[in-house]
Amino acid sequence: RPPFPSSLAAAWNVFVNAWQEQMPGLILPSTNFYPFFEFIFIAVAFGKSVLAQKLFFLLPPALSFSFMYWFLGKLGIQNRFAKFLAGLIFAINLVGIGEMVGGAPGSLVSTAFLPAIIWYSYRVFGQKENNLSQIILLALFSFLAFIFSDHIVIFLTGFILIFAFFNIWQ
Repeated sequence: RPPFPSSLAAAWNVFVNAWQEQMPGLILPSTNFYPFFEFIFIAVAFGKSVLAQKLFFLLPPALSFSFMYWFLGKLGIQNRFAKFLAGLIFAINLVGIGEMVGGAPGSLVSTAFLPAIIWYSYRVFGQKENNLSQIILLALFSFLAFIFSDHIVIFLTGFILIFAFFNIWQ
């Protein structure tokens, strides 16, 4: 199959008909989410698959930069250059870009959500007052990160355990 569907119909056809095993020995089939997102990108690009592919590859670094810039602002850092530089370094994550080039673009997308997950984990588990919107946002960002890469569970488990441990000690 070509690396990116050539039309909306081809993207939808792959999404509807492409089933794969999660891992050897696991017999529960699941759909691959990439064709669904490819379908969305082709729709946004008005059916132009080359433009959709460029957007698909440029979105993860832009998301990484945006979330890190936002996260540092939430931490109270006022210096725009420092936030810009940290966001740029986080966006140009050579390990994530290497995995993306190697055929696993989801790992770069899922790490883009890490600053939001860390922030909302702190807000939900680290503070006594929780509101429903913070819990929903933590669940949403965690779900989106997990859709793109199941390796995010390693990070999430660590953060949740740390915040839960400190919450118990207080």
